[in-house]
Amino acid sequence: MLTNICLSIINKGIMTDKIKTAHILFVVENNSVPFDTRVWNEATSIRKICNNVSVICPQPKNENRFFKVIDNIKVYMYPNWIQGSGATGLISEYILSFFFISIYSLFVFLKSPFQIVHLANPPDFLSIIFYPFKLLGLKIVYDIHDLSPDVYIGKFGSKDIIYKILMLLEKISCILSDYIITVNESFKSIIIDRQNINKNKITVIRNGPRLEIVDKALKKKKSKVSNHLIGYVGIIDKQDNLEQLVTSIEYIVKKRKYYDFKMLIIGDGTDRENIEYLVRNKGLKDYFIFHGAEYNRDKLYLLLSDTEVCVDSRLCTRETKVTTAIKIMEYMAVGKPIVQYNTGEGRYSAGDASLYVENNDACAFGDAIITLLKDKKKRESMGKIGRIRIEKELQWSAQEEKLIRLYRNIFNS
Repeated sequence: MLTNICLSIINKGIMTDKIKTAHILFVVENNSVPFDTRVWNEATSIRKICNNVSVICPQPKNENRFFKVIDNIKVYMYPNWIQGSGATGLISEYILSFFFISIYSLFVFLKSPFQIVHLANPPDFLSIIFYPFKLLGLKIVYDIHDLSPDVYIGKFGSKDIIYKILMLLEKISCILSDYIITVNESFKSIIIDRQNINKNKITVIRNGPRLEIVDKALKKKKSKVSNHLIGYVGIIDKQDNLEQLVTSIEYIVKKRKYYDFKMLIIGDGTDRENIEYLVRNKGLKDYFIFHGAEYNRDKLYLLLSDTEVCVDSRLCTRETKVTTAIKIMEYMAVGKPIVQYNTGEGRYSAGDASLYVENNDACAFGDAIITLLKDKKKRESMGKIGRIRIEKELQWSAQEEKLIRLYRNIFNS
């Protein structure tokens, strides 16, 4: 009995030393760190148990360096010359990314061999780049942020040859990976069914805000804006459906004759220029504030703290029914009520902290916003419900425990 306990302690110590002295590489193609909240949360969490953590990602805007160190994490940034929106643009972007990530990964490996690579999709070709490293004992963790084939249908509405290639790449990634992570149970079920993957290979690690960062930022809050402020945070691409949000705001102003508000848009993307044009064309310029992307988390949470209602404009589609939006948890973390279309994962995340609009009805979406703007008690009650849910179940610290447990199991296997 005593011998077994001693052996267990010794083995645990050896395993801990293995993790501490290992090199773990994170790779993300469609965003930079620390701006990709999920990847950065994961990398900083693993840094707590591993002394050597690196990230390969594209250069952010206005960044001329190719290397920097943030919070003791080495960040290698490759040139981000193409940001595709249409099918041709995305293919060009991915070809360039494939080339640069291949070169950078070889450079990083020769400099300091890594034992685990943590790949964030989309895209789903990253596992192909790292397959040769498996011959040297590399373990691949495939982290599914989005279901790429479903995102493609959402963008282009077609099951064409590109869709079939995306399905194939997803299958290859599932086969080549040693461990799979999904952001929710819906993704896990889909991957198990359509790729015939053993459920024990998949771990669910949800998105969630770091409350210590949120609370630190909120302590700096000083002023309150005079108008009712509606908030939106996120990417501005076609699938984010800000066109219909503009339609909802137009309905609020021109049909409901409600004027005492501003719509704050925090974000950037390939469709921003089109949305700003649409706002001007509809005569709604006085009701919109385009803040742009906000990468400073303190400033982001301070901006959200000034809002009274927050929105998610994505329509209810096959894709959004199973997608967990980080913005929903961020809204809840700052105690704000939400208006969104009735998507399954959105309802699971927010519960009674949100109003849900049926049938993708833009006018009903506007009505729901007005309902909350006119009812302070309801806003406060829903905001408290959301904050409590984050504190008890959905904050990052709970997900961090699962991620660290997974990594300990990898080194113990």
